[in-house]
This record gives sequence, C-alpha cells and structure tokens, in this order.
Amino acid sequence: MNDSFEGLDLEARPSVRPDWNKWAAAAGFDEWEMKVLRCRLAGVSREGAMGLMPDEESRKALQAAWKRFDRNGMDWLREVAKIKLKKGVPEGRVFDTSK
Repeated sequence: MNDSFEGLDLEARPSVRPDWNKWAAAAGFDEWEMKVLRCRLAGVSREGAMGLMPDEESRKALQAAWKRFDRNGMDWLREVAKIKLKKGVPEGRVFDTSK
C-alpha cells in the first residue's frame, strides 16, 4: 500500500480500545465513581450530572465520588491500564485503592 502513495508511509498497529468498565472494576471503583467515569466519557460536566440526580442524597454521593475521582481516579485507571496492556490483569482488585 505504501508504494501506491508517494511520500506517505502507513504503519499497521494493533488497535487498543479501552475497556473502561473492566479497568474501573479492576481499579476498585464503586458505583458512584463508575457514574462519574461514564459522565466524563460522555462529556457531561459535574454540574450537569448533579442536575440529573433525583434527590439530595444522590447529589451528595455523586459529588463525593467526583472529588475522589478528581483526586485519584485517573491515576488508578492509568495504573490498571498499564498493567493490563503489559501483563494482563487477573479478575478482581489489582492494587490497593484505599480512599
């Protein structure tokens, strides 16, 4: 194929699609942190997500999870993704995610 396009070299690489649900589970996310992750992936802001909650208790739970996610969530996901991509991750919790 590269011979057909002068000046353009294409390189085939395996595609890695994030399995966010498995990575989040391996990182020890609770149900609220999973909701935060889904909102972030969908481009829903914190304020927008809070507005979708049916009651004050849900809003407080989501707000607390959002703060935990902002502090540590992406680091936990990066760590799990790195392990999965390099070695494979056994089912269940991979490392201590004490909050």
